[in-house]
Amino acid sequence: MVTKIDPGELYFITSIDPKTGKSQGFYKIGIVRNLRETAERIKEHQTGNPHRVVPYAVIKTEAPLLIEQILHATYRANQMSTEWFKFTDTERDAAIKEAKRLDKIHGPTLKALRLLYYKSSTKSMLTLTGPALKDAERLRDEAYDLEEKMKKSYYLMKAAEYELKTLSDDNGDGIEGVTSVKFTPEKEEFNFSKWKSLASAAQKKICEKPQKVDTTFVHLYPKNAGKKATEGYWKKVHSAESEREADEKKKIPNHLSSAFNRGGLLKRTTKIETLHEEYCELYGKHKLCKKEFEAKTLQIMMICKEHEGIDTICTWERKAQDPEVNESLMKQHFPADLFDKKFFKKTDAKAAVSVYPFRPYV
Repeated sequence: MVTKIDPGELYFITSIDPKTGKSQGFYKIGIVRNLRETAERIKEHQTGNPHRVVPYAVIKTEAPLLIEQILHATYRANQMSTEWFKFTDTERDAAIKEAKRLDKIHGPTLKALRLLYYKSSTKSMLTLTGPALKDAERLRDEAYDLEEKMKKSYYLMKAAEYELKTLSDDNGDGIEGVTSVKFTPEKEEFNFSKWKSLASAAQKKICEKPQKVDTTFVHLYPKNAGKKATEGYWKKVHSAESEREADEKKKIPNHLSSAFNRGGLLKRTTKIETLHEEYCELYGKHKLCKKEFEAKTLQIMMICKEHEGIDTICTWERKAQDPEVNESLMKQHFPADLFDKKFFKKTDAKAAVSVYPFRPYV
């Protein structure tokens, strides 16, 4: 589902070699949203960076997040870290051209949808006939195909991820270029949930913040008897893949933080590199399918508009939410409570293994 529909800028920034004055061939594909500008973001990237960071291309767009994530998935093979990519001049120019093409496709849709997205439905179910119905059915069926591929790649991706975590075992520095381990020490600190459970009704009332309209969009798939496809449904469709995922998850060692060999670094083997390559491929495939599925959903939303759904195609529930107690407001109104031990909670030391979705050693 669409998570952020704000306008903004999509940027390609690069670092300059101080000797040649030219780009080093690394480009960060990122975004800023709403009134924030790329120039401001560059200042943050420049801090602590010995190389000068400059913008190569900046595209104002109505769909920055969607386009950014499609590009990240499309150029996964060029990815060197989370948002940095290694491009030749030709590859860079092609990526910028693709960004502009995606903007022309998705920008107008998101701009129009923004007026409807967080407003409660004002009309009953829409019934379509003729060519309009055929078009909506085509989009729904294409959404099904994309979600089916997305789920299959997800189960396979997670299975590969769990295998790599198992191989990482108790090595505190993970597998070279493949996994990393984040250690969080035992600590006792302020806990907002505990504050909410102990604060008076009057205190919580002061800290309430209005919430946007809750929006829930559901595709109604004929292959599932005209109903929403739940996680249980997809696990039946992809039974072999989902079972493999579940089996691999059970194999992950459940080491305590203290049991890790803090200096341990496992060298890559051919087997590990092959498995990591498979994981990265599946990661990119899943992410691209997810964004294409989201784009298809946006198209159906534009047909639905103010209606609470389209008969046999979808439902789109939009309803007002009650205000919620906000942590930032709580800190403004009751700063002394941040140091009151009765609102503190102790958490155990943790160690979390994560797998890189790119191959920095290639």
